[in-house]
Amino acid sequence: MSMDLNIRVISNLKNTEYFMLYQQDINLNVKNFKVGAWEKGHIAPGAQFSSLLPLSIQTQGRVTQNGTIYKTKSIETEYNHSYEIYMNQEGLDIQASTLTAPTDNTMNVYNTTDSIVDGIILKDSKPLFSAPVRPGNKLNFNIKPSIYVAISDYFIQQEFFDAATLSPLTKINYEGQSYLTIILGENVGTGRFTVDYNFDAFDLD
Repeated sequence: MSMDLNIRVISNLKNTEYFMLYQQDINLNVKNFKVGAWEKGHIAPGAQFSSLLPLSIQTQGRVTQNGTIYKTKSIETEYNHSYEIYMNQEGLDIQASTLTAPTDNTMNVYNTTDSIVDGIILKDSKPLFSAPVRPGNKLNFNIKPSIYVAISDYFIQQEFFDAATLSPLTKINYEGQSYLTIILGENVGTGRFTVDYNFDAFDLD
């Protein structure tokens, strides 16, 4: 059974480092999708970071015209339902759809506009991934319960990026868990970063 995941990151690193948590195990029907760093930031030696990865998902539409980005509102979504990115008079909008809904624990996001739009998937209003959807087509997807941990030598400024450009330290399958502690470390001899983790409950205060 899936549920919200309480996360804390503990740094046993020797220096302040830039870390990212993201999800890239996604089954979907389109190519060229990009992931978002759902959580990211610099963490100092001995510091802790905490967050909540919710089960709930939001969706929005996005299009770029002449260098200007237009985004719809984000709406709460559910698996086995369909949603629709459409033109509301002259403005891009999104709504629940009466178009065919899936029955296999996936989600459909239809594009009923006349141009390619990006379907944006978020959790807690933070980006998970983006995928282009052609006119008259749909984005069909589900997200597997796993999270990736990466430490990067540079700050990623883009909202979405190609996950292949990162070398994740580890992949953590958290299905059925409600707590996750991630411990960032460093091998003194080699300087290699390490990740340990456990699913023990911890104080949320």
